[in-house]
Amino acid sequence: MKRYLSILFLLITVFFNSCAIYENIYFQEDGSVKYDMSIDASEILSMTSDMNMSMADKIPTDSVIYLSDILKDTLNITDDMKKDMINIAPLAIRMQNDVANKKLGISLSGSFKDAEAFNKAFVSMKKLEDKIKSKDEEAQSLSQNLSIDKLYNLTSLTWDGSVMTRTVETNKDIEPENGVDNLLKGNNPFGMFLEKGKMVVKYHFPKKIEKISNPNAVFSQDGKTAIIEYSGSVFTKPTTEFSVEITTEK
Repeated sequence: MKRYLSILFLLITVFFNSCAIYENIYFQEDGSVKYDMSIDASEILSMTSDMNMSMADKIPTDSVIYLSDILKDTLNITDDMKKDMINIAPLAIRMQNDVANKKLGISLSGSFKDAEAFNKAFVSMKKLEDKIKSKDEEAQSLSQNLSIDKLYNLTSLTWDGSVMTRTVETNKDIEPENGVDNLLKGNNPFGMFLEKGKMVVKYHFPKKIEKISNPNAVFSQDGKTAIIEYSGSVFTKPTTEFSVEITTEK
């Protein structure tokens, strides 16, 4: 149980200190949404410090773990938590780890019946994360500067079959001296990844895109995928830069 809990927060650490994060969101005609966030964390392992190798040794070689399974082994599931457990049921983490060759790939993915189910999954994930940290000192220590709410905004998606919106609201509860800002101070090597890293987001649609609110977007050859690259500097503070609206052919 402790092992899985450590892995969960270790993966959060690796995710949000990676030099590159790749996000793919697939919108289907029936309203369903498929999500995949992946990283190649090999550069982190290539730094070859004792800390990095110790982190890598804890990660399974090649496996898929559902978040709900980890939490069932970690928390005493009460009635008020059951709905959150249902919401996160589609979310799974896949790990491909080769310590000898310093290769590490991690992905977080899930398929949802609609955009609202996607939104509920990540809200519930945050709520359950807070419950774990309140009950476990090790988890609190592992994630004190790396929890999702401190590094990202509150994001919600809508998709009606022809118009997709992604709305990001700044989390005003984050103090300037907390969260990511702490990682950028002193000689913390993670700050380097945050400042020099990038996030590449791909929005995939069943029909051609007609209009997009982000002028920096580029498109796939068939015109059905919008690709937006963000500087790693957007991780340093909550921002509405991720907000976007995309209209496709009907």
